[in-house]
Amino acid sequence: MSPIFTPRKKILIPANVPGHDFSILEAEFELIRPAEAYRVFSDAEIDAVLPEISAFVSMVAVDKKRLAAAQKLEVIAANGAGTDNVDVRAATERRIPVINIPETTSRATAEHAFALILAASRRVVELDRRMRIERDPAPLFDMGRNKGHDLFGRTLGIFGMGRIGRTLAGFARAFGMTILYHNRQPLPADETNGAEYVDFTELLIRSDIVSIHAPLNDQSRNRFNRQALAKMKPDAILINSGRGAIVDVDALADALENGRIAAAALDVFPNEPSVPEKLKVLENIILTPHVGTNTHETRRAMADAIACVMRKMLREPADPSGLNLVNPEIYQVRSE
Repeated sequence: MSPIFTPRKKILIPANVPGHDFSILEAEFELIRPAEAYRVFSDAEIDAVLPEISAFVSMVAVDKKRLAAAQKLEVIAANGAGTDNVDVRAATERRIPVINIPETTSRATAEHAFALILAASRRVVELDRRMRIERDPAPLFDMGRNKGHDLFGRTLGIFGMGRIGRTLAGFARAFGMTILYHNRQPLPADETNGAEYVDFTELLIRSDIVSIHAPLNDQSRNRFNRQALAKMKPDAILINSGRGAIVDVDALADALENGRIAAAALDVFPNEPSVPEKLKVLENIILTPHVGTNTHETRRAMADAIACVMRKMLREPADPSGLNLVNPEIYQVRSE
């Protein structure tokens, strides 16, 4: 009798990110992934394979239409902490688990946010640029010109006190900063690294620096609008390494241009990879291309965590224990 052939389950990894090593999965599963580094599958290429895949790594949008086409889909793994590019409600209706990996990205993102805080406070990028382009840099060396701010004694306001926000609070505390935070609800005192819970308006009014680390949802979208920015101090700095659409970039550009706040640093934008031209021309803003998690160590950790999700959820029986399940209600429904 001939052996029974069991086809390997297929995992769609729609972008080839150098440093994301998924070779550990190749012996057990079929990986559908672009061959060339940095390449992302086109919509047509993704749509063509959806009916056959058992798992989807959400490096691109996983919307209701794609979920409907992926009839064999068993699990969606987020490529990091964020799940705003996944229609979680539609996945839940299909009883498809959505699992993210926030534990792999928090330190690197917090480090990058703190790098932006330091760079904006001491005007590092602005002065580097001027040193390179000014024909006579001698005035830049004048004592007392182009002053920045110490961090010691300044107040940092953290909008969104999840893993990244709590890690950032630890960094800020080491620098002698006062730390405020606003969250959907206060956290236990022993989880906040000495931060004080305040409402959103108080966060804006009291903070010298505001750093955004909230997820994107209906409540946070455009939360930093003209009205919010108008409440900030004239010498305040806004940092966003959370999600681009949390900040109204038109309002931010106007506030920076007119001196209503002193500076900003953005790692994320509403319509990436597009960056608004009105931001590019400003001297008092730092722009980085969504690199908060882009370290050798973090990329390896993300790939390892995604591989763990795949091995656990695609084997029988599927068991989400030990994983960060975004929609646990699907298992409650099953058990009724």
